[in-house]
Amino acid sequence: MFRTCVWSVLSLFLLASGCDAPGKPIPMGRCAVEQECQPAEGPCLSPGAFAGCGICRRPLPSEICRSDADCSALGSSYICASSPTLCLCSSETVCMKGCSADTECSEGQRCGTSHRCEPKSCTAATDCPTDFRCDAGQCLRKSCTTSRDCSGYCVGSACYSTPGTCTLPRP
Repeated sequence: MFRTCVWSVLSLFLLASGCDAPGKPIPMGRCAVEQECQPAEGPCLSPGAFAGCGICRRPLPSEICRSDADCSALGSSYICASSPTLCLCSSETVCMKGCSADTECSEGQRCGTSHRCEPKSCTAATDCPTDFRCDAGQCLRKSCTTSRDCSGYCVGSACYSTPGTCTLPRP
């Protein structure tokens, strides 16, 4: 798919508008800033984002915790937290297994001593993965307005190595 440069005259000057390099191919059902999802496909979710639950659940009173200490009987890596993947109706916190290794965390994150994923620390952008920047000592995703700002794709104003996914909300 090739784009052509469109030239227009404005105040006696020639201005190039829409003169992009050929875009990266984006497969059907996938999305980026340059190719949003069709209404029938649902919203564009960033890579790794959770699509939602549909019906939520209320935890049992015995599942609810207030601090990590409440979860220590389950094991040293259990933490008191809330996660969208638990599909809880409110913001209750429950005991859940925390991370034990960096590989259990998202790109650009590491497993902290509290068994929670946190941004990797850095002193320069070269300490961070591709499409991340070093900001205040932490690796954070680069922000973008087009995929040309990224080595991969611009999805939801952030750079990712793969395009997003068009996903209908769960019933």
